[in-house]
Amino acid sequence: MIHTWINGRWALELPEHRHLRPEWPWWEAHRLAALNYVISTHPAAAPCVWDIGAEEGDFPALYSSWGADVVLFEPNARVWPNIRAIWEINDLRPPLGSFVGFATDRADNGNDGAHSGGWPSCAYGEVIGDHGFCNVWERPDIPKTTIDQKVADGWRPPVVITMDVEGAEHLVLAGATNTLRNHRPEVFVSIHPEFARDMYGIPNQAEAIGAFMTAEGYIPRFLCTDHEEHWWFSPNESAYARR
Repeated sequence: MIHTWINGRWALELPEHRHLRPEWPWWEAHRLAALNYVISTHPAAAPCVWDIGAEEGDFPALYSSWGADVVLFEPNARVWPNIRAIWEINDLRPPLGSFVGFATDRADNGNDGAHSGGWPSCAYGEVIGDHGFCNVWERPDIPKTTIDQKVADGWRPPVVITMDVEGAEHLVLAGATNTLRNHRPEVFVSIHPEFARDMYGIPNQAEAIGAFMTAEGYIPRFLCTDHEEHWWFSPNESAYARR
């Protein structure tokens, strides 16, 4: 593990292959700054952040280091040893919940991937750099659930939902309708317009998600385009919506 500065502001110990990414000085800086602001200023002692599409776990590790309790969704079983290694070397609390699968608009063998508290069994293995990626369009065989279902199962409701899901953003939100209405989390969405168009036939994902969230009483805030479109949606009654 190598000491790594993210955006020149926050330090993490990361595996060598991850440390060597040249983008760390600027990668998703606007989105991370906004998330840091919400987590660090939220009145809850340990605001609960649900990260949908955790990849190698470095960004949710930052959220944990900022004081959040974190729930992780990541469909690629091969990358979970990397997530656990990053969290343990940085002396972070284990996630409140882990789901080895997709958050989508329906539950399909959803309990197959669920682990409430601690680490799933696939997190115990070798750290590798060539783990690859999974998306729900190509891998319908991987377990799926909804955010609403896991909240109904007793997982702590999110104060923040953040997602990076390769064009399936609309599916995640469709499966979180009750959570949006009953718990009013801040929502950060990284939109992939080309994937939404090519894989799901949605010509303008940002417009579609904006309309959906506005109808649910959320105020959109465009953060930046940084290899994808980053948006922040605040409930219209939220203090953050007025800042």
